[in-house]
Amino acid sequence: APDGIDAIGAWSTFAARGAGIKLLDIEQAFNQTHYDLPNVIMLSGFCSGCNTPDYRNHGTAVLGQIAALDNGWGTTGIAPDSQMYFAGGGNTVLIASAITNALGTTLVRGDVILIEQQYPGPRWNVCCNNPSSCPPSTNCDFGYLPVEWDPSVYNAITMAQGSDVIVIEAAGNGYQNLDDPLYNAGHAPFSPGNDSGAIMVGAGNSCCRSRLDFSNYGDTLDLQGWGQNVWTTGFGSAYNAEGENLYYTGGFAGTSSASPIVAGACTLLQSAYKARTGSILTPSRIK
Repeated sequence: APDGIDAIGAWSTFAARGAGIKLLDIEQAFNQTHYDLPNVIMLSGFCSGCNTPDYRNHGTAVLGQIAALDNGWGTTGIAPDSQMYFAGGGNTVLIASAITNALGTTLVRGDVILIEQQYPGPRWNVCCNNPSSCPPSTNCDFGYLPVEWDPSVYNAITMAQGSDVIVIEAAGNGYQNLDDPLYNAGHAPFSPGNDSGAIMVGAGNSCCRSRLDFSNYGDTLDLQGWGQNVWTTGFGSAYNAEGENLYYTGGFAGTSSASPIVAGACTLLQSAYKARTGSILTPSRIK
């Protein structure tokens, strides 16, 4: 599908719209009363101090990409028949506990976890606290890494893989080459022999499949999604006349917009396979 992932083709050819698959989104917050979102089951609340407009809109945009209602108006998510869950992240302790707490209770084999956060790496503090030290044309995101840089999150992801739960992880907007020797000593989660099994998603140009400059990159990345120009719920840059519950944007971006596209595609693939065979695709087969 040269213009996307052909979600509509999956709907029509396989009658796959995400039914039978649970998807857990881990991030800071979202707008629970947006009119175009489905019922999202809360596994844990928003992190402390996270119920801000920026965080709410971010989570609303992510959830809308995957599961906005197919109701004839607004936007429609990639997998609108999936069951959506939310767990508040905000730091690596909360992310790791959100994963482990969901395994064996809410999520079962074949379900999907989407981690919509990034982690400040060893280059982040220097740059963010001293902007003049940042390379040209970068910002305070410089030095952010995938969250599995933290060993507790890495361990939780590997536990999910062992439970046959698929994990989609944003690569982060840190402008970093994850093959840099700096990131391949000690814990070294990005080295080939230490792959956590998560599907690592970079941010690509919506016109020509090239990497956007802010997107982290390296051998540990598996693929990319659109990192710009994504239409979804939230933010209000495209429509805001009726208030936050009907905000829409045409400019959601970053590895944050790329990762839900991949999570939606995995959900459709798993939904089709499960409906046809009665079994599931393992994380390694999905990957």
